[in-house]
Amino acid sequence: MMKEMYVKGLAGIEKNREKGNKMFSKCLDFVTKECEKGDLEICNQLGEFLLMTEEEDAGIELLQKSCDNQNAEGCYYMGLYLTGKDNEDTISSSAINHFQKACDLGSNPACTILAEAIYEGHSKQHGKLSELDRMKKVVPLLEKALPDTCSPLFEWLADSYFKGTKFVPKDINRAKEISARGCSCNMPEACFIHANILRSSPDYDKTEVKRYLRLACGMGHKSGCRELLLEL
Repeated sequence: MMKEMYVKGLAGIEKNREKGNKMFSKCLDFVTKECEKGDLEICNQLGEFLLMTEEEDAGIELLQKSCDNQNAEGCYYMGLYLTGKDNEDTISSSAINHFQKACDLGSNPACTILAEAIYEGHSKQHGKLSELDRMKKVVPLLEKALPDTCSPLFEWLADSYFKGTKFVPKDINRAKEISARGCSCNMPEACFIHANILRSSPDYDKTEVKRYLRLACGMGHKSGCRELLLEL
């Protein structure tokens, strides 16, 4: 807790560095020593902070060192930094490689960004792949990211499992799980899809269907509102 307080203190003092120069130096010295001791979490926070200051190069060095030491968060932040440096609609291979490594090391947010970049055709190194080959890479990335992240692609994946496509086989239970997750992320189409999945069962629970249609409608989903009226 003390370490995190010092890192937060750095960010606050940097905004008014002249008045807080002594405290800034004290905070910086503390977190730098903790980083040098091998605390990669502190290195990541310090690196991320330095990227927003004149010490950008030092921040890059810390994050890259953390990533080289197999730290998912360090790789993730480096991916974000490199993406921000790209002045194009596509994401560089270097940024994609950092997100891929972060994803492999367990960063679900990195898996989500990677999936969205490939799906939307923004990844340079995946640009020449066919749609089928790209989706074959997207699906497992989304599956991995599902438990604790949100992505608009959850709606696409849930609908794909519900109907069965060339990308994924029909799997009602999986569609139900993914659409429920998407709905919990406040995605109206996911709520609507979930209601339709529930209604596909001969003895469906009308109360549950209306609940999900109401959620979709409440977020402005016109078809959800229309279907809700029919269920009332």
